[in-house]
Amino acid sequence: MIEGITFLDGIEIVIFAIILFSLYRLVRGTPAIYIFGGVVAIYAAWKLFDALEMDLLSEILDQFIGVGFIALIILFQQEIRKFLLVIGSSSFGRRRRFFRQLLWLKPEEGEINVDPIVHATSQLAESKTGALVAIERKMPMGYYAQTGVTLNANLGSRLIQSIFFKDAPLHDGAMIIAQDKIIAASAILPVSESDEIPGRYGLRHRAAVGLTEKTDAVCIVVSEETGQLALVIEGEIIIIKEKDELRRRLTELLKY
Repeated sequence: MIEGITFLDGIEIVIFAIILFSLYRLVRGTPAIYIFGGVVAIYAAWKLFDALEMDLLSEILDQFIGVGFIALIILFQQEIRKFLLVIGSSSFGRRRRFFRQLLWLKPEEGEINVDPIVHATSQLAESKTGALVAIERKMPMGYYAQTGVTLNANLGSRLIQSIFFKDAPLHDGAMIIAQDKIIAASAILPVSESDEIPGRYGLRHRAAVGLTEKTDAVCIVVSEETGQLALVIEGEIIIIKEKDELRRRLTELLKY
C-alpha cells in the first residue's frame, strides 16, 4: 500500500472510477459527450493549478465550478434522469426478486402474450408495412401514451395489423403496449441524437432508440423500405431474421 493511501481510499477511487465510466457510457455517442469531456478537462486543470499553488487560476476555476454545477444539471438533465431511472428500476427489480425468493414464492412470469405481437409484426414485415411497437416493462410509459390516441384495447394480431395499415389514420407514430393492452397508438417518441446509429436507419429506428435510451421499454421496428424486423433494447438495434427468434427474445425480456 502506498504511504498515505488507505484501503478505504482505494475503495473510494474504484467507486469514483465506476461512476465516471457509467456517466461516460450514458453520454457516449451523443452531443453531451463533448460537454462531458470539457467538464473533465476543466476539473483536471483546476486540481493541477491547485497542486501547483497557482492561486489566481485556481480561484477562478473554483468559482467557475461552483456556479457551473447548476449549469451542469440543466445541460445534463436528460442523462441525469436516465441515470436515476436506471438505478431506481434496477434496485426495485432486485429487491422484488429478493423478497419473492425469501418468501419461497415462484417468480412472476411476463403478463404479456407475445404471440399476437410476433405474428402481427411478422405479417407487417412480409408486406413491407412500416411499424413501431413499444412494449412497457417496469417503467410506466403513460407520458408517451398521452401524446397519441388512447385505445385501451385488448391485444390482438389483426388489430395491430389494421392500425399500421398504410391508409389507416393511426399508422403514423408508435403503438404502446402494456399488460396485454394496446393503450395508445400514433404516439410520439423521443428521437435519439446518437451519431452511432447507421445512416440506413430512418425515423422509426431513431425513435425506438430514443425511447429505449430513456426507459427500459422494448421496441419492435418494421422497416417500410426493406421489411426488415428489428428489436431495440437499451439503445441497441438487433436485426431479427426469424419469427422464433423474436418470440424467444420477447419472452425473455418481458419476464418480471
